[in-house]
Amino acid sequence: MIRKYNESRSSYIIVNDTKDVVKYSFVLHKSVDHLDLNLCEYSSFKRKTLMTKRVWDNQVFVENNFVCTEESCRKNLSRNRRLLYKLHLDVSEELESSLRNGSRSKYDRYHSCGILLNEVSLSEGYHERLLNQIITDLLRKTRQRVKLIRNILKIMKFIALPVMHVSEINRCFKILRSNFADTKTVQEFSANVCLNDWKVYHLTAENVDFLLHHADRTIYNKEIYHLCRDWVNNDVPLYDFEYAAPLLKYYDSPKFCETAYNFAKRLARSKSNVSYAALETPVRKGWITKERNLLMLQIFQVFFCDEPFRTSGSEALRLVWRSIPDAFITFDELNLTYGRIYGESNIEDIHEFYEDIIEEKVRCNQPRKLKDYCRTTIRKTLCDNAKLPEGINQLGLAPLVQSFLKLECSSIF
Repeated sequence: MIRKYNESRSSYIIVNDTKDVVKYSFVLHKSVDHLDLNLCEYSSFKRKTLMTKRVWDNQVFVENNFVCTEESCRKNLSRNRRLLYKLHLDVSEELESSLRNGSRSKYDRYHSCGILLNEVSLSEGYHERLLNQIITDLLRKTRQRVKLIRNILKIMKFIALPVMHVSEINRCFKILRSNFADTKTVQEFSANVCLNDWKVYHLTAENVDFLLHHADRTIYNKEIYHLCRDWVNNDVPLYDFEYAAPLLKYYDSPKFCETAYNFAKRLARSKSNVSYAALETPVRKGWITKERNLLMLQIFQVFFCDEPFRTSGSEALRLVWRSIPDAFITFDELNLTYGRIYGESNIEDIHEFYEDIIEEKVRCNQPRKLKDYCRTTIRKTLCDNAKLPEGINQLGLAPLVQSFLKLECSSIF
């Protein structure tokens, strides 16, 4: 695609197939030999209408004044050049570069306010859109989808293909998951599609579970391991409640994250219309730590959620509190820190809601029970040795104790 931007208009020429390449070859880089522009002046396409089609969305549109010379290309894409023609002025070659050479200017002039057309380039993300459209169409039409994914991986080993879009990554993971793909294929696919933090965070909860199941946490997969571990404490402030179960299946407990803490404060501020200073007061005065404050802010967030987020958020908090050894929050502690902001009557409702989540009645501030410390210690040991969740089944414990260690229940009796 050849794209020209200016202040008033965005113009396109779509190169769709070999025929288009020949027609527009004088502005294409590394294409066929340039056409004779003098002969093009007598082309049968001159001043005729051209029908073109965008390959990624099948949109058909009409473009008048078919371009067959370099100067007509400038006239078609830059309407305000007409002032030059009216005054019979020519542009200096030092000011205006030829469309024929493939050299790029030092500075991109996408939003130039001038009347010159100095830059011809491919639109941003053009190759990525084409590749994703091709992959989407192939995955939709073929029945041998796993084989197609393996063939794509073979190509990626030798050719630096554009980065695959996260929607196609989710689609491929779903295919691998439904076809019981082997670990080697999953690991090769994960490595070749360049999974970074942004892409991992946009996978579905089922695909995250599938990815972690096949990750042995060595070499490349160690990156995925650390990305997801930092993510555990982000799922509540980001309303990604469905991720809590698959993440805590492979990690012993959430780890404090400054980003999640700051986001939770912003969310609480928008819900209750209080200042950051007020939300930081309990920490600043030494009443509680940042980690404790984050746990309270998560409770407030889920409490003020509407359905269905409140139900899924409650389950996420239940898993979080089963996985950590922190003492339960008492009413007095909650009222001391946030009673002035939410009011004592609201704090009572919030604390009752919290007790329903943890399935405990908290009367006073005291340490957790020995069974809870044993659970967190065993889970941490297994997680540090990359043995969660398989290691729980290998301990030879009673089924109820195994469920307790997997955070499926709050009691072993």
